[in-house]
Amino acid sequence: MGQEDHEKPSLSKNESLNTEKFSFCVPKSSNTITAEHLTDKNEKKDDEKKDDSEEAKFANEEEEAPDVHFEPVITLTKIEPKTNEEEEEVLFKMRAKLFRFNKDGEWKERGTGDVRFLKHIVTGKIRLLMRRDKTLKVCANHYKMLLKSNVGSDRSWVWSVMTDMSDGEPSAETLAIRFATPESTTVLKDVPPAGEGFPMRRWSIKLIAISEDGQEVPALFIDKVLYKLHPTFQNPNRSFKKPPFKIEEHGWGEFEMDITIVNPRPALQRLLAESGPVPDYTGDSEDKKKDKRKFDGVDKNKKKGKFSKPVDMDRLADGLQKLEEDDLLQVVQMVNENKTPEMYVKNDIEEGEFHLDLYTLSDNLLTMLWNFTAKRVAL
Repeated sequence: MGQEDHEKPSLSKNESLNTEKFSFCVPKSSNTITAEHLTDKNEKKDDEKKDDSEEAKFANEEEEAPDVHFEPVITLTKIEPKTNEEEEEVLFKMRAKLFRFNKDGEWKERGTGDVRFLKHIVTGKIRLLMRRDKTLKVCANHYKMLLKSNVGSDRSWVWSVMTDMSDGEPSAETLAIRFATPESTTVLKDVPPAGEGFPMRRWSIKLIAISEDGQEVPALFIDKVLYKLHPTFQNPNRSFKKPPFKIEEHGWGEFEMDITIVNPRPALQRLLAESGPVPDYTGDSEDKKKDKRKFDGVDKNKKKGKFSKPVDMDRLADGLQKLEEDDLLQVVQMVNENKTPEMYVKNDIEEGEFHLDLYTLSDNLLTMLWNFTAKRVAL
């Protein structure tokens, strides 16, 4: 009211706005694309295309490269690794687990594999050697030790050594070995051991037949069974003529044994022929002929064995198997010196076996063999 009103500028209708001298600037935003940015982007695309083309070219060169093979100028000689076991024989071998008694008072497994007692063929020293499966790394290698039955277990043994090198550095260790079954550790306490750490154990073998329903039945179709034991056994060749053909022995080691079924009856030969070839078996026709000869009372083999020969053939055969190695060499020499074309004599050098048919030998040679054998073993 008392104040002066400010006059506002205004344009008249006749005045015009001069727009030629009016201008403003728009600021660049982040989305603004300039020529410089487009140039950089195109250069990157060109570089990527160039790299892709070079990689494709290199891949094509690799695919087209010929497969060139060059023979070696120097051929390397194959070297067979030596384990220091070449001059040792295996006395005992059985699969087991080895454990180590650690500082915390716990048994820790060291390895699983075959435990072997090896005897040096020159020095006669015996050692226990065990290697881990797959890696074949030695986890036990000891010469002197005393095996003791582990308390609370019927299938493990414990021993201590002052120096064990399995971990690289010598250390005193207490080790334990555990077998799969208690039968593996059955010890005869009333029989003196073969040596320190080699207790005697009892074992037995018998032959049985299994019926269709899985029951054990006597093997009546077998005439005789021969067991060939290790040469260290007294009388290593054993024969049994009555089921179950059971052999019982005791010893301290493991060995390979040959079990031979001698003169199987025709019924067994026919059964075996159904699954494969059977030596000296020509079919049912031969069996019928033999049965006919027996029925007529003209079994030539039986007559020949009992009446035409000057000695008991079965007793002579058993006696020859009881001879020592040196005596057997003399028998071989005796047979070769008196051999005739009618005799069946075969010397298998590769297998180290000497075969002969006593029924083809002359009466003179049979008498010589009988007298020679009777002086050395009981017939």
